[in-house]
Amino acid sequence: MPAWPRLAPSLPLTDENGAMRRLRHPLRHVRDASTWAASWGNGDCGRLGHDAACVSLIVPTRLPLADVQSVSAGGAHSLFLNGDGRLFTCGLNENYQLGHSFGSLFTHQPRVVDLPPVAVASAGHFHTVAVTREGQVWTWGDNAYGQAGHAGVSVVQEAQKVEALHDVKIVSASAGARHTLLLADDGSVYAFGARPLLGVASEGWWVRRGDNEATPRRIRALSGCTVVAVSAGAQHSACIDDEGRLFTWGFNALHLLGRTGNAMEPGIVRDLPALQSVACGGLHTAVASVCGVCFTWGANQNGELGAEAQFSKQQRSPMAVPELADVSQVSAGWRHTSARCMDGSLCAWGWGGSDGADTGGQLGVANPVDFWSPTAVQMPPRSRALSVSCGWNHSLGVFVDQ
Repeated sequence: MPAWPRLAPSLPLTDENGAMRRLRHPLRHVRDASTWAASWGNGDCGRLGHDAACVSLIVPTRLPLADVQSVSAGGAHSLFLNGDGRLFTCGLNENYQLGHSFGSLFTHQPRVVDLPPVAVASAGHFHTVAVTREGQVWTWGDNAYGQAGHAGVSVVQEAQKVEALHDVKIVSASAGARHTLLLADDGSVYAFGARPLLGVASEGWWVRRGDNEATPRRIRALSGCTVVAVSAGAQHSACIDDEGRLFTWGFNALHLLGRTGNAMEPGIVRDLPALQSVACGGLHTAVASVCGVCFTWGANQNGELGAEAQFSKQQRSPMAVPELADVSQVSAGWRHTSARCMDGSLCAWGWGGSDGADTGGQLGVANPVDFWSPTAVQMPPRSRALSVSCGWNHSLGVFVDQ
């Protein structure tokens, strides 16, 4: 078993009667009308949402959107959800993933999607998922693998309700590159999209056009657990239950599952303390324990694991990230990782995005090169971060003035 720092828990695991507490969702926070969003990184296709259209930014830059409660960064588009339940989107629209601006390849101005009041929204690589306050699921965008949950079409051009879930109340969602995970109010998990990523046993591993599932299916292997958080990545999936245990499944290229071999069904990742946050990236995984320790594993081509001392291209098992001891939330992009600390600061590491052109900056550290260890994000003056979201090569955050 690996050693990790023994810190005072940020969240008691048991109540006064000794019963296990249900862990809080890491992205929830008390509503504050003064909250706002910032974006940074690659600005192609207007994904950053600024008037300067497609200009890249190397530090978080405030957006003119008020009362933003949550954000989600996708492949090349962005979501901003305000306190009234209105969902704003901007960026690439090649697969109709914005839910508006039909006929436009992209838009740099965040615009409202015509939906009932939204509680949670998640941006996938080329599709979008929204959960209304009543627990209904709406999706739109790319559906080549059934990841939008509608059978018989390769693209969902306008927001449509997933009718198969009409009798299930969904409370959270995570959209990956080719699949979607949904969390119900009873702690069960539903999935649709590329079948090897769904946690439902079936024959064959490699994804073929016919090896997809557009109808949401409950992951029966998790029936004995009460899940509190889900994360869908490019090649794998993960969830945390109310005991803080981590389950992973999908492809295991470069050891991104934290356990042995490809997995058609969820399995526990051993030798981890109780967790409160999980993020599946392109080919790596990051988690945060209830004690504030960040662990990473998987690919490390650009330092996305935050382990400069090892200089390893991959990590088989969870490893504590040095210099981090107070993390409350993690987010993972293609090859970069960000963490929110309990004092409201942000740090980031991994691929900086620089390739000799104006295309980098997703770390937000004022330098678009790779960083192999956690580095402080240059946040807007007199601000505190409430959450962070890493896209393919851009990042978003929710902030509050202090």
